[in-house]
Amino acid sequence: MVDPNRRPAAISPPAISSAPLPAADSDLENVGDQIAKAIVHLNRGRREAALHALDQAQSASRRALANRPVTDKVNERLKMALRETEQARRQIARGKSVAAALALRKLARQLDAG
Repeated sequence: MVDPNRRPAAISPPAISSAPLPAADSDLENVGDQIAKAIVHLNRGRREAALHALDQAQSASRRALANRPVTDKVNERLKMALRETEQARRQIARGKSVAAALALRKLARQLDAG
């Protein structure tokens, strides 16, 4: 039952930061898109399609690494993507698609977090 004497809680205004958002990196976005596709395919039981999306993510990572200066800060995230997508491929090959999807979701969050 709703108490008619109760006042609604005060709603605080949204926090606004003057700090600019980090610039999006098109290479990381592309890798992340392919990882997202792999996750969707795994969730739908489409193993081969997921492996193809992981191939695309790995190719995009390698291309980006080859075209960037060695000192580029994004390189570490691209290298992480290569390691983790390879690990996911091995999990899928062993029939552990659920574990692979979980690992890929974690990777996607890490890539987004920057």
